[in-house]
Amino acid sequence: INQLLKFEMSISEVAMALADLSVLCSFVYYVWHYKKLSAELKAFSWFVVILFITQAISMGFWLADANNMPLLHFFYVPFGFIAITYFYYTVLKTFISPYILVLALFFFLTFTVINSIYCQSIYTYNSYALSAEAVIVLILSLSTYTLHLNHWVKVQKKDTLVSLNWINSGLFIYFTSDLLLFYFGKTLMHTLSPEYSRHLWNLHSLFFILMNCCFLVGLWKFPKK
Repeated sequence: INQLLKFEMSISEVAMALADLSVLCSFVYYVWHYKKLSAELKAFSWFVVILFITQAISMGFWLADANNMPLLHFFYVPFGFIAITYFYYTVLKTFISPYILVLALFFFLTFTVINSIYCQSIYTYNSYALSAEAVIVLILSLSTYTLHLNHWVKVQKKDTLVSLNWINSGLFIYFTSDLLLFYFGKTLMHTLSPEYSRHLWNLHSLFFILMNCCFLVGLWKFPKK
């Protein structure tokens, strides 16, 4: 039993290390090519920066054996959503009214502040805000898929279409796969055994790594001039 437990812990550590490595690779790659990117990819690079900062600070909390949930409440959720909204604004601004995205951003930020103050402590998993974020991102992602089916858009964005589709797919896969985890995260952490909880978070890390791989492929597919 002890050997099995050690093996499961090693899997968790490997998954965490690979997740950190995937973010680091995305961050370095996007920063290195930033000046050559299109407006959409430059906008998206800010989300990659936020991911990198979040992972770096989380690693510090983990090494210090401290609670990193306030980082989700005060930084990753609000600023990550702002970056994602800005990215989809640059992609969808000719498809939907920018005011829709502004309203979505306003209401979400208001909701996440209220949630952190009155509903879920900053020292607990803010599953309500993450669930709301996942739903909005999925709507924007599906809207992007619809936009990219248009022949005129395919012609106009022929240089960036493949890259944008990879990035959009990464966001879609990650937020779809983790929607249930976001929604039931607090309950699962309190009801599941430590063993099953580790498996759940290992699965979360897997989709997180997959998302960053899509980001890297998206940048790799972008024609460098």
